[in-house]
This record gives sequence, C-alpha cells and structure tokens, in this order.
Amino acid sequence: MIAYAGPTQSELAPDYDQVVRQLVFWFGGCMAGVVEIGWFDAVGGKLNCFRRFDVGDLEACAAFVVETNKVPGQSAYFRPALIVNDAPRFARDEHFGCAPGPWADLDREGAADSASSVYSLCRPNMVIVTGRKPFTRAQLFWRREEPIADAAAVRDLNTRIATQLGGDTHVVNPTSLMRLAGTIAWPWKPGRVPERTELVLFGDQRAKAYVRGAIERAFPVMPTLPAPQPSAASPLNIGTSFLSVDALMARIRAGGEWHNNTLRLVGHWIACGQSDAEILATAEHLTLAGYTADDTRRDMARMIAGGRVKWNKPNLATLIDAPPANDAGALDLMAWTAERYVGEAKPIAWLCQGTIPLAVPALMAAMGGLGKSYLALDLALQIAAGVAGLEQQRHILGGKVVVEGTAVIVTAEDSFDAIHRRLNRIDPTSRRLRHSKRLIVVPMADAGGARPLIASDGKNLTRTDFFEELKRQLLMVPDLRLVVIDPLQAFVMADVNADPAAGQFMWSAMAELAAETKATILVTHHMRKDGMRIVTADDAREAVRGTTAIVDGGRLTYALWKLHEEAAKPICDQLAVPFEPGCLVRGAVVKANDEADYTAHTYHRQESGLLVQLESEPMTPDKSEPSLSKPAAREILKEVDRRFTEGNPFSHSANSSARYLVHFLMRQHSMSRKAAMSVLIDWMNNGVVVVEVRDRKSGLQGLKVGRWL
Repeated sequence: MIAYAGPTQSELAPDYDQVVRQLVFWFGGCMAGVVEIGWFDAVGGKLNCFRRFDVGDLEACAAFVVETNKVPGQSAYFRPALIVNDAPRFARDEHFGCAPGPWADLDREGAADSASSVYSLCRPNMVIVTGRKPFTRAQLFWRREEPIADAAAVRDLNTRIATQLGGDTHVVNPTSLMRLAGTIAWPWKPGRVPERTELVLFGDQRAKAYVRGAIERAFPVMPTLPAPQPSAASPLNIGTSFLSVDALMARIRAGGEWHNNTLRLVGHWIACGQSDAEILATAEHLTLAGYTADDTRRDMARMIAGGRVKWNKPNLATLIDAPPANDAGALDLMAWTAERYVGEAKPIAWLCQGTIPLAVPALMAAMGGLGKSYLALDLALQIAAGVAGLEQQRHILGGKVVVEGTAVIVTAEDSFDAIHRRLNRIDPTSRRLRHSKRLIVVPMADAGGARPLIASDGKNLTRTDFFEELKRQLLMVPDLRLVVIDPLQAFVMADVNADPAAGQFMWSAMAELAAETKATILVTHHMRKDGMRIVTADDAREAVRGTTAIVDGGRLTYALWKLHEEAAKPICDQLAVPFEPGCLVRGAVVKANDEADYTAHTYHRQESGLLVQLESEPMTPDKSEPSLSKPAAREILKEVDRRFTEGNPFSHSANSSARYLVHFLMRQHSMSRKAAMSVLIDWMNNGVVVVEVRDRKSGLQGLKVGRWL
C-alpha cells in the first residue's frame, strides 16, 4: 500500500460549475448511456476507483466529482465515451456504447502550443487545460452532431489526431480516461504542485458540433512512405509556369499578383511534401505592407486546405513550432485596454460604397417577382467584369461597386436556360467573358436539385454535408468577393420564419462563411404577402417575412419595395416614361450593425426586366424641400420627447448610429440625407430641440424638445 505523500493542502478547490458545464457540453447530445468517473485511491496510489451515472443525471455526477476531488490525492477522471449499462467493474473497449466525438491528449512539451498550426481548419470545440507547470498541457475534444457508435472508428480517428498533433498515442482507445475540467490535479511526483484544470469553451465562429465526415477530412489517414525532402531551389512546375522558388518569392514580396503567386508557391510546397506548419512558418516573409502575418497565415491556410484536397496530398505533420494559439488560452482583459484603441480606426471595406460592406453576411429582401434575383445577378456580373473605378459606373444597391474579383451565385429558383437568357439581355457584349472564371452561377435545378445548407431533425439544427462541401470549394476560389444564396427558404430546412433560434443558427453559419472566405454572403428573402402597404423604409423592415432574428441576425438588410401608383406616376412624368404597375421600385438599407447610408433609392425597371437605380433621386412636391408639415413635425417631436423620457434619446451626432435623428428621419419619413440634416440644423438653431444630459451617472446626453411647433 502506497499512501499519498504529495501536498495535502491547497488554496484551490474543485469548481462545480466547470465540471457540470464540461459534462453537459460533451454529453448533452447523447440520449442514453452511462458516464463513468474514475479517481485515484489516495491510499493505494492507483486509478482503480469508479462510479457510474446515467447520462441524464450529469448534475449529480458533477456534485459527486467535487466531493471526491476535495480529498488530497484523489485526482478525478472521466471516460469521454459512454459505456453500456451492464459493463463490469473494469470496463474495456468491448463495453463501449458511443462517443460524442474524438479527442487528443497533448502532454508533451510544446505540443499544445504548436497544435493550432495543424488543426486551424477543424478546431476543437472543447479544450481542457490540464496543467501549466512546468509547461502547458491540454486535452482537445471535437464534438460531432451525431455520436460515434463504432469503437474502431473512435480509435482510428483518435490515432490520426494524436499522430498529427504529437499527442499521447496511449489514450486513443475508446474507453480511455481523461482529466475532468475544474478539478484539482493532485501531484504524486515530487516537486509538483496542485493545479486546477481549466475548461475552455469557445464563443467564436467555430462549429459547436461538426457534421459527419468533417473531422475525418481534416485529419486524413497518414501515408506510410516518407515524404521527399524539399529543396529551396526546386523548379516550379505549376501549370505553364517554370520559375524558381526564389524568383517566385521575390515576386510575391514585390507585391505582384500576390494571391496567384502565393497559390503557386503553396501548391509547389505541398507537392514537395512539406507540412502545413512548415508552409505556414513562411507567412511573415510573405506578408506585404498594410497586412499582418496573421492575415497572411489565414489566406495560406485556405490555400493549403484547397490544395491538399485537389491533389490528394495529406498533411505529413513534420511539425515545427508555430506562433502560440490563442484558442486554448484564458481571456486576457488587460489586452483590450484603451491603449489598443488609439489612432485612426480601420475603415469599413465596402462591396457597394456606403451600403453593402465586404466580408459580412447580409440580407436582401423583397416581394416575390420584384426583381431581387435579377439584381443580384447584375451585381455579380459587375464585380466579375471588373467595373470598379470606371467613371460611368452605375450604382447598384445604393452604391458603386468598389471591388472586383470572383462572384458566386447558388440559386434554386432559376434554371440554366433562364439564367442564360438573363445574362444575354443584361450583357449583350459578353463582358462576362473578359474574366470568364470569375462569374460562377450554379442553377441547382440543373445541378442535381436544391439541397439544404441548414437542416433540422425536429430537435437539433445542423449544418449539412452540402454546407461543408460548399464552404470547402468556396475557400478554394481565388479573389472571392460575393456569394449569393438565392433564396433563403430553398436552402434552409428549418423554421427560420417562426423560430428565432433557427434564424440565429442560420446567420451564425453565414457569418462563418463570410469570415473565412472574406466575401460578402448575400442571402435573398421574401417579404410577407399580407396586404401590408409599404411606404417607408421602416415599413419595409417590418414586412420582412419571419421572426425578428431574420433581420437582426445579419450584419445588414437591404429591402426593396414597389412604389404605389400615386407616388410613382409623378416620377414617371419627370422621367418621361410611361407608368406601368411595378415600373418603379424603392430600395434602402433598413438595418445595419455599422455605418451605412440609409438614403432610399429609386429603381426603374428596364425592358430587359432589370431594376436600374436612378443616378439622381427625382424631385417630388413633398420631398423637394427639407421642410415638414406641421402635423408631421409635431409627431417627430413627440417621438423625441418619448425617447428622452424613457432614457434612450435621439442624438445630434452621426457617430451615434441608431440614435442619430437624421437616420430616423431618413427611414421613417423617406427624407434624403440632405433634407434630414437641414431639419436637424434648423431645429437646433431655433431651439426646437436642445442637447441635454439624460443620465448624469453615465453621462448619457441626447436631444430634448426645447419648444413645440
């Protein structure tokens, strides 16, 4: 009998909250099975004490762990896999039930710090930091949407991950024991001190649960033959290029066609057998002015992923140390103090100047048949044809296109022939062939039928295999700027119209696509057909079909609505065009998370059917002057008074975004920005509204009614 001789006192205590959060996150999707807890015998010095709990009783399990772990020497463990109900006292692999996903134990010095250079394309969604002295050790877990029921598959996948990450290959069997988060690791070795293990769950864009096959693709079966040794002067033979690596790197550093040349270089290194980490280690040397090494690393990681799939060249994982990952670290509040926010802020990168940002998920909503799909096709054509910077360029969706590159449309409503006819009508000179590979339009009806990106089994929302496949291919597209998903309801098999959680889940997936591809993800959607009369931008926002999560979940919503006859006829007279129902359409940004131009825009339907934005807004009797009727002015002042009283006052500052009175006048009263600003200036000059402090404690100030009109 060996009695525990390590430290018997510690200021640390087991953390019940961490234990239960870990168990619930990991086992929460399992319907049946047994969770087994193991702990060291403080007298015998062996890990031979066990207790079992039903998977539906995780709170009681956590409470037991905390009480057991308080005793010095009794470090606590759990089996990441559930075991069957009738397993004997010492469970073996044949008593395996199912596992929520694979895992890896990185207990070798340096393994935890360098792992992110390998797993960056399929990141663990749960991490347990098992210790930081004398070096950081961690256990990584990848939860799947569906538990793995095959013990051999668990062992195989664990072995792949451990091999590629430099993990412990002795804990790959399905019924391994792993540390529990929030518990005290009582040391048995001399010189060690007690440490509390730490749970890390993530609030970033990574998947909370991976679809079937995603982890397997990220950690492929390793080849048995050794890789050829790369040579720095190896001739480059990619396509028709015959350049030395040195010459190509010189071109990259000089800024010439950075993306295409870097893509060639990455492909060459993959062909030579270099590992992901070795390739990514060159990022700093290939980073241009105005970018960071992290920016370069992210772009190269996408190139590596695409290349390995295209040429079937798995990562050989001959790892070198990569910059330490932030993924498994605790939040450092002091890294985000005011000193970090000095100087000029990075400006918004626009797709359409002033209205549609680049690299965000956005919504375009309109009644069916109004022309939103046609407008999206026109936008994609302009981006692919390279109109940015042309003096005679048209406005689209409120602004001029300011980028060029590849645009992808995935549509479920239009056939190949319909799209072909539309392109011929709006592009009679075939500008689309100027850069023929940059316009990609996929008519799902002719490509095997529509398939969902998001689906529900009645209980859980999931990203489908089609989502993962689309994402994989998009990451391989060079200079991607725009992806159109048309329409929303054809690609989301979940009740996003009634269930806010489904809407938020959908937007989370689209945000991930936007962040990783750095392209704008534009989703088209319908408005309600309940007879609602749309006059203002606020009316249009309210008319978007579905729960508030449809509008609020995206970064931006642009709405289109038909001008009614009484408003359209005077404009037709000014334009000297005949009036026809639906010939004039209004459009505006109705929701944005950042700066945006809320001005309403007028569109005229051309003979081709395309909506073309007017270059200057028509003057109508009630919109030509910045003045308001007295009843309208009093209604606005009532709203100013109400908001000040309720503690959410309007502001006279454009930096206040949603509280800016000018934005309210533009949205609610369809005023131009110039007219709205004239009203605000006039009212402030004449004391109609005044700036006062609303909350002295917080310093909040805003507009208050100074005198009534």
